[in-house]
Amino acid sequence: MKSCNSMYIFQTILPTLIWLIFVIAQGMIYDFFVVPEGETVFHFYGLVEFLTISIYSIIIAFGVVWKEDGYSRFFFNILFIVVIYVTLLLYGTEKSLIEYVNGYKWDFFLYEVDLFLHFGRLPHEYISTKPSEFFLKFIDKIYWVWFFFIYLGVSLHMIFQKSMMELQKIIISFSAVWIFMGVYLATLASSYGPIFWGDFGGVFNPYNEYIEHLKSFKSNDTQFLAFYDMLVAWRNDIKMVHANGISAMPSLHVALSFLVFFQTPVHLIYLKIFTGVFSLLILVGSVVLGWHYAVDGYVGIISAYLIWRVTCWVIDKYQKKIAVPEWVD
Repeated sequence: MKSCNSMYIFQTILPTLIWLIFVIAQGMIYDFFVVPEGETVFHFYGLVEFLTISIYSIIIAFGVVWKEDGYSRFFFNILFIVVIYVTLLLYGTEKSLIEYVNGYKWDFFLYEVDLFLHFGRLPHEYISTKPSEFFLKFIDKIYWVWFFFIYLGVSLHMIFQKSMMELQKIIISFSAVWIFMGVYLATLASSYGPIFWGDFGGVFNPYNEYIEHLKSFKSNDTQFLAFYDMLVAWRNDIKMVHANGISAMPSLHVALSFLVFFQTPVHLIYLKIFTGVFSLLILVGSVVLGWHYAVDGYVGIISAYLIWRVTCWVIDKYQKKIAVPEWVD
């Protein structure tokens, strides 16, 4: 490993440190000004803790063994994992307050936007008004593989990416999508989505027949219906602040899938094609399963791209102002 000045290391990692400070600070501000007395967004829920620590402990080990600069990458990976964990911690709890902060009010508008964008028809009608059990199970499985897909994308970068500047683009943009889109944009455009019209909407329900068809497969091993029941139960839980938020606009499933696609190097053409196809399937699945309006996905794609490009621009501008040591670039 090449010797390096500690100041260079600090300068190199500074963007991530600043971003981590911002994430924690916004959580504290949110906690102080928004959260009801007696509640807190700094709520540690065990499943995320367990999965994060378990999966990323393996990544740290790989990062140490795989790279020549193993010890340095060990500490850098620790920092990146802290960023990811704090982001998910605050996202889950801040999202649970969307209805409290800004009651659901955008669904009818999003329904009309979908009609306008799709020439007077609802998006799912172009695919099927009564999707088969086989198709639903296929889309359902793809939709849940998403959880592994997005974290695998980040993990592979943490293991194989040689440039710390490039890796920071991955980590910061990944975190920014959760915070800016999953909390702030979701709160401004508060909405519950087609599958919840029967639970939140009034007498008018343009999705009733379609959602009832989806619910007819409830006993046939479709995970999205089990998760639907869980979200409804969480919403009625006495504890207000927990990982129990319901939000449609924008679609983070779509946004984060396409973020992985944007971050995949072009020279890895087969991987690029795979991530692109998978992202399109997630877009389809978000509509077919009733979680989102199609416009949720479109906004998710555009917003994720903008966050990715802005993050790259900021990191590139910063990199030009510092002398980055060879071993991190």
